[in-house]
Amino acid sequence: MAKCSKCGIRLNGIPKKRVVELSKLSKSMKKISRIFSGTLCHRCVAEIIKANVRREAAI
Repeated sequence: MAKCSKCGIRLNGIPKKRVVELSKLSKSMKKISRIFSGTLCHRCVAEIIKANVRREAAI
């Protein structure tokens, strides 16, 4: 089961299958089309983007 590397919750949109079964799926079925798709959940990605925007706005 794919989990977020930052907070540890299950990643939505990635099928819950064994590694052997996942290797047989196409690349588009294994990933979500957003930044950090296979490693971080949507909440953690939003935090990173907001932090970058705040940092750029402060400069």
